[in-house]
Amino acid sequence: MALTAADIAAATGLPAARAASVLAAVTALVEKYAPSAPDSVKEEAILRCSGWIAQAPAAGQRSRAAGPLSADYTPSMTGAMRASGAKGLLAAWRVRRAGAA
Repeated sequence: MALTAADIAAATGLPAARAASVLAAVTALVEKYAPSAPDSVKEEAILRCSGWIAQAPAAGQRSRAAGPLSADYTPSMTGAMRASGAKGLLAAWRVRRAGAA
């Protein structure tokens, strides 16, 4: 794959050092989830997941309101691949097993 920390920084607005650590973490997630996916699909999954992580609040708390109703919740960072759509992109190349791997 040809993505660099500079690519992630440009796409997400993260500082270069943070972009490098996000790139490393997300690349590991993507490689573990679907190692046989084509590079172009992996790159898109990495960009999506990196963008989701970049925009996740540091405190983890989010609020939503609709009229007089409001709710506070904490999205899980372990759900970054699902929330960003990366998991859906990689699903066709995911190896499913019946037992422990």
